[in-house]
Amino acid sequence: DFGIADLFGGATGRNNYYQPKPPKYESEISITIEEGFNGVTKALSFRIGNENKSLSVNVPKGILPGKKIKIKGEKAGIDRDIYLKVNFVPDENLKLEGLDIHQKVNLLPWEAALGTQIVIDTLSGKKIKIKIPTNIESGRKIRIPKKGYRDMKGNQGDLYIETNIVNPINLTEEQKQLYEKLREITPYNPRK
Repeated sequence: DFGIADLFGGATGRNNYYQPKPPKYESEISITIEEGFNGVTKALSFRIGNENKSLSVNVPKGILPGKKIKIKGEKAGIDRDIYLKVNFVPDENLKLEGLDIHQKVNLLPWEAALGTQIVIDTLSGKKIKIKIPTNIESGRKIRIPKKGYRDMKGNQGDLYIETNIVNPINLTEEQKQLYEKLREITPYNPRK
């Protein structure tokens, strides 16, 4: 007596056949950089056949984009495991490159010219003071070591503050006069 199970090294016997493992479900989950850094619990809803399912997904702190989270099928009441690919939501002012964080900070023209001190929030929630040097230009970066993203192994990158000079809106008459005076007494031409 020869069963199909013998072809696959399965159990022998006339009524025992090879049972392939059910395929896995794959999906995606989107989180912010802050949620990835600190860890977060997300509610997940999905549909299998005619049945709606929902469960809570624990995203571990320090996870990196592109990594997958495995959820055992029995937790969701289904016959196979779920693999969720982690995506980070795009952020105009906050970017992750490797483990380094690049954060944009807006400065007023006189702050950029004269220098200043600013306070920013880090991913850990702590505030830090940063000294902005005089005559800094838009696009310049200031590096703060060991204040970047921290992965699941405890490795931590750096924080890079990228300056962006913005003009104030709704100038008062006094402010306009000061700008006019600056135009009169400033010989520098950035286009030459």
